[in-house]
Formats: sequence, structure tokens, C-alpha cells
Amino acid sequence: DLYKKLKGDVERGDRIRASLSQGQKEYDAFYKSDFLGAQDGYSSIETDLTDLAAKSGLRTSSIEFTQKDVKGRGVTDIGITETVEGTYQSIVQFINGLERSKYFYLLKDLKLDSAQTGQGPGSGALRLHLELHTYFRT
Repeated sequence: DLYKKLKGDVERGDRIRASLSQGQKEYDAFYKSDFLGAQDGYSSIETDLTDLAAKSGLRTSSIEFTQKDVKGRGVTDIGITETVEGTYQSIVQFINGLERSKYFYLLKDLKLDSAQTGQGPGSGALRLHLELHTYFRT
């Protein structure tokens, strides 16, 4: 009886160990495929955000980056603030593009207000301020 219980515990431990190694493999694949290296990360992210805005019919007025090292994790946290202007429909399309991007973005905050476009009242122009985060491999 004791032998069977111990053998069952060992088999259960082996299954747990196997599933953990599979989880590690998935983490490694995610880390390598979804996190850019810092050497080309900034230009890739800026190009992606600018292209997403243009495809959505938005005008980008600013993109700024901040960086913060995350100790012991092998990544650098990149804060991104971006301001875009356009119609409500274009803004929705842009946010949808962020979700579908090949790059990894976390949306931290967004603020929407009216934009002064010089096109007169009723033009429907809006300004969107975004705070995003992504991570670069270190």
C-alpha cells in the first residue's frame, strides 16, 4: 500500500515537472517572438504606431518613449505616450489595429477630447491621448 502511494506521488510529480517544462518552452517562445530587442525596438514600434494611425485615417501629433529596467526579468519596460487626431470611427479602427498588431502592447490609459482642426464646427474631429507599454528583451 505504501509503495503504491509513493509510486503514485512520484508519477504525479513527473507529470507536473513535464507540464512545467512545456510552460517554460511556451514562455521562451513568447519572449523571443513578441518582445523586440532594444537595438531595433524603438524604430519598429514607432513605425508600427505611425502606420496604424495612417491606415486608420488618423494624424499623429506626437509619440514619446520612456524606459525603465525591470530587474531580474530580462526585459525593459517601455512606456509610450501617443497623441492622434481624427474621427471617432478612425480612432476605433486604430485601437482595433493595436489589438491585432504583431507587436505586444498593453493599453494603460486613454483620454479622448475634441480637436481644433480649423475646419469649423461640426467637423467631428477628436484627439486621443494614449499611454501604452511594451517590453524589449535585454
